Amino acid sequence: MPMPDTAYTPSVIINPYPRNGATDVSYIEFISPYHVLGQSMDALARRGDGDPGWITMIDFEAVVTVGQEKVRIVVPRGMLTDLTSRPRPFRDLIDLVGAHAPASTLHDFLYVVWQDFNRKATENDRLYADNVFLVALKKLRVPQAQLLYDAVRRFGKTAYRERNPVRYVKI
Repeated sequence: MPMPDTAYTPSVIINPYPRNGATDVSYIEFISPYHVLGQSMDALARRGDGDPGWITMIDFEAVVTVGQEKVRIVVPRGMLTDLTSRPRPFRDLIDLVGAHAPASTLHDFLYVVWQDFNRKATENDRLYADNVFLVALKKLRVPQAQLLYDAVRRFGKTAYRERNPVRYVKI
């Protein structure tokens, strides 16, 4: 599946941020099925990632409880994800694909969607994304949930703040 040379943004992206800026995620419910498809080698070469790339094939929806608020997160069809960003030393410890993939895709979305709302990349929004990730990992009963969470807290800051003009592809 070729990737366009220019950025594409879905016509509707639902704001996934809590209204009050809270970060204390306590529960997640997956609302829709999860379906991703691997990208072509051409698309990977254009993106420049070391890990294989994946595309969400249908909208992927979850509802999280943050404090007293329920927040709907809809990862739009066509979003690019690398599933599990893994620094080289961890690639033998953590599989790219596994039970954690839905949580990783939600996390990747929350790490880039701030750009669609003309927001600054804030540490508060990053903490919210990381906490959604942890709660999703636990819901999916991923044994390495705490290890994966600790890794994104320690190594994710640069990835979070980077602008990424190619976040979605039209499918």
